[in-house]
Amino acid sequence: MKKILFIFGVLGILGGCTSVSTQNNFPKNNQEMIVNGKNGYIGKLITKDNWESATFVEGKNKSELVRMISGDGIKMGNNNMSIHFKNNMGILERKK
Repeated sequence: MKKILFIFGVLGILGGCTSVSTQNNFPKNNQEMIVNGKNGYIGKLITKDNWESATFVEGKNKSELVRMISGDGIKMGNNNMSIHFKNNMGILERKK
């Protein structure tokens, strides 16, 4: 499995949004993305079906995400969070 390192920076908007950057394009099937933030490791995002669905793992917690409509890029989400990527940029949003 390829691993892609993400560097997060806090946007400060809504308190739950985080900016994402990566040096690689979107990975394909059976991929794992390691997510790091300003203070270190946050979790990892795993897909087995080319980003139609994914699992976001944070410690012992797992969140199942599905692909959502986006104007451009890949947007994954559920009722509690969403993550939207385009090229080398992205945003992680957690809903309160």
